[in-house]
Amino acid sequence: MLTLSLTAVPAAVVAGAGVFGLGFGVTQNVTQTLMYDRVPESAYGAASALWNLAYDGGMGLGAAGFGVLALHVGYPLAFALTAAVLPAVLLAVGATRAKARSA
Repeated sequence: MLTLSLTAVPAAVVAGAGVFGLGFGVTQNVTQTLMYDRVPESAYGAASALWNLAYDGGMGLGAAGFGVLALHVGYPLAFALTAAVLPAVLLAVGATRAKARSA
């Protein structure tokens, strides 16, 4: 995301977005596999439905939120702000996972 904010070359933005999209594709498969490993087979349907609701809903809300942000601050700053938020989210998730493991 930060790299996308630093370029003014349209082809670089498209290539960067493609790499970002590949990351989402990998994330989708990995998180679904982790989810299935953590629930009994009888709960696959409910877990899959909840996962799809959260993942697809997050993608839609995230895209809409990014669009509103980009409208007000421009694409370069919107990409930079998104890049700045990601480490904070990763730290929060890590802290939550560590707390859950210790409980």
